[in-house]
Formats: sequence, C-alpha cells, structure tokens
Amino acid sequence: MFSSLVTRVRNRPFTFAVLCGAVKDSSCDILMQSTGDAPHDWRRTGVFTVFGGTFVGAWQYVLFNVMLPRVSPMPANFFTLPIMKRFAHREGLKAVAVLTVLENAINQPFLHFPSLYFIKHKMEHFGTSTWSESMENAIRTTKEKFIPDNVASLALWVPATIINGLFVPLHFRVPFITLCGCLWTSFLSLDKGVPAIDSEPTPRVAIKVRKRTAEEIKSIDHGLDLIDNVDPAPRFKIRLRSLNDANQCEPSKELATSTSKSNQKSQIDVCLGIPRK
Repeated sequence: MFSSLVTRVRNRPFTFAVLCGAVKDSSCDILMQSTGDAPHDWRRTGVFTVFGGTFVGAWQYVLFNVMLPRVSPMPANFFTLPIMKRFAHREGLKAVAVLTVLENAINQPFLHFPSLYFIKHKMEHFGTSTWSESMENAIRTTKEKFIPDNVASLALWVPATIINGLFVPLHFRVPFITLCGCLWTSFLSLDKGVPAIDSEPTPRVAIKVRKRTAEEIKSIDHGLDLIDNVDPAPRFKIRLRSLNDANQCEPSKELATSTSKSNQKSQIDVCLGIPRK
C-alpha cells in the first residue's frame, strides 16, 4: 500500500503538492482557532487554504522541482551516498547551499510574506479593495514587519532547508517542507490570522451556544416565579398618588389592597371624574 502511494506521488507530484499545501494550512488554522473561545472564522481558514494551495504547494513545487534543478542541479548519485560521504561531496553541498540561500534570503522574505499579506488583505476587503490596493498594502505590511517576520522565519527554516537538501529525496521535498510547515503555519495563524480592524464583516458567522447549567436554569425559573407573584396593587397605588396631586383625589384603601383589575379600573375612573356607565 505504501509503495502504491509513493508511485502516485511520483506520477502526480504537482497535484499532490497543491493538495498537501491547502489541506495542511487549512487544518492548522482550524486547529489553532479551536483553542480559543471566539466563533470560528471560516474566511480566515479560507485565507490559509488559498495561501497553502497557491504558494506553499504550487509555487514551491515550481521553485524546488523545476527552477532550482536547472540553476543548481543536484548530483544524481548524491542521495545514494552514505550520509557521512555526502558532507564530502562538493557539488552536492553546493546545491544544498544554493537551496538554503534561495529559500531563506529570497523566497521567504520577498515572496512568502508579501503573498500571505496580499491574499489576506484581498479576501478581507474583497468588495472594497482593488487588486492594486491589496498589493500596495501587502508591500507596506511586509516592510513594516520585515525584521520580526524574518527573524522567526530564519530560526525555523534554515535548519529545515538544510535537512531537506541533504537527506530528503527530490520528489518528497515539497511534502517534507509542507509537513515541517505545520508548526510555521500554526504560528502564522495565531500571529497573523486575526482579521484587520477595517476588514469587511464575515458573511456567515457560526455562533457558539453555551449550555446552561442546572443552577442557572433554576435561578431563571425562580426569577420568573417572583415576577408572576408580584402584587399589582402597589403599582396602581403609585399611579394614583401622581394623579392625586392634579385632581385632589384620595385613593381609597380598597384600591390599594384590591387585586381585582375591574375594581381598580372603576376606582381610577371615579378619581379622574369619568362617569360610570
């Protein structure tokens, strides 16, 4: 079964890379959102799904499997050598060095972060922002957060890139980087996934309903019982006192203690000078 899976990956590496990137990034965001109490933001998950499929999967497949082998091809026998002999292979080490520099000095700072900020801004302002405005925002945000973003990136991706270049076969490079990126995507989800203040409202919001405890239900029922048992007579008595100031009418003791609404209305009519029918 495993050999069959490897064969399918080798036959459709681009499709596998796109699906792996999209599923990985969306799953990490869903997991990170589930740790909080806020309703799940599916647009935020959509941002990471699009980013994972387009940049992490599609673009990095082209970068590592198409462009890089042409710029700095890896020696054919490099991965067949014992691990210790690989460190003495000049051409192989050169290819790994080029991969490390390309990934961490070009791809991450100048392509990864701008792409993420662009997709995020466009999806959060889809009806109010043009493509050029989203691009300008992505470039501006990349400049503002350049140092902290790349310090965090270098701490993770330099060792991951070296391991990927020295030990991982060519057709497993993107999947390996994708799996290592679970930690990175989780960090991005927590650090950059929160929607911007001026973003459009999420079209559909899932509402979490907390189940009431037995004590809360009992307290609510007790409060409703107190409301139902309130004697309405004092309310009428207070009303007649205000009317008494204007009409010089003294409310009767019968009105203040009566619980009959018809009797209360009759007494009010008399106080206001309304003739009985």
